[in-house]
Amino acid sequence: MSMQLHLHPLPHARQVEISYCLYKDAGVELTVYDGWGKKVDILFKAHRHKGQHKHTWTLDRLASGLYFVRLHSPGRQLVKKVLLQ
Repeated sequence: MSMQLHLHPLPHARQVEISYCLYKDAGVELTVYDGWGKKVDILFKAHRHKGQHKHTWTLDRLASGLYFVRLHSPGRQLVKKVLLQ
C-alpha cells in the first residue's frame, strides 16, 4: 500500500477534513466529483513528501448530495464517498 485516505465531515462548519498518508514522496492530486462523475473541484495538485497530511475542504458552494473524493498519484488512486447534507 502506497497511501491512505480518510474523510472526516464537519457538518456544523460545512467542511470536510481530509487526511491522507503517503509512504513515499509523490506528485498527488486531490479532486472532487459529484454523484454523476462530473469533476466539481480540484482541491490541489502538487508534490508532497511522505508522511501524514491534512486538507480542509470548504463546502460553501456545493449543494447537498453524494460526492467522491479522489486522491491520485502515479500508479495509484483512492476514492472515498461523502454525503453532504
